[in-house]
Amino acid sequence: PDRLTAFLEGRALRVFLAPAGLARVTAVGASVAFAGLRRLTGVNLLEDLAVFFQALSGLTDGFRRRAAAVKELLADPTTTFLVITSPERGPAAEASYFAGRLRAAGLPYGGLIVNRVHPVDPAERDQPTTAARLEDALGPALARRVARTHADLQVLARRDAATIRRLCADVGEHDPVLVADLESDVHDLAALAAVRARLFGAAAAP
Repeated sequence: PDRLTAFLEGRALRVFLAPAGLARVTAVGASVAFAGLRRLTGVNLLEDLAVFFQALSGLTDGFRRRAAAVKELLADPTTTFLVITSPERGPAAEASYFAGRLRAAGLPYGGLIVNRVHPVDPAERDQPTTAARLEDALGPALARRVARTHADLQVLARRDAATIRRLCADVGEHDPVLVADLESDVHDLAALAAVRARLFGAAAAP
């Protein structure tokens, strides 16, 4: 809202909205550059800008009122912001940055949601042990493949857990909501309902 208000009240916009705005812009030497641009593109950019901003002039008061109302809503005590991220390093760094910006701006931080988390298997077993447990049901070759895939997933899970610990320390979060990675993409209502169940189920957990 502040950026929109600053734009609406800025000097450049006031020049175009003034009755002699087009003449003033032309007088400061920009006409040569715009004339060259017109020869290259066939577009009279200066006149088009003037027409656009003159048409905008009747809306600026409404924009200002709405920007002020949005700013008030964002800072209202009943408003809260949830920072949502995934456990990859880049998105987690962005989440930490945004949480800091919320607090610096005095906006209410409501919590942290980490999506697409690979859950850590609480049973620490190596690949041969896992393969041996699955051999009777899957056969030796498939059991080894499944055990290897499970071990790879646990590498991702431990990486996720470490990233989440660092992120929580950075933002001062003690109770993040963790949503496990789904087996398929979220592309229909059933999958969306599954996300909802995991999200609110995780939020309600102690």
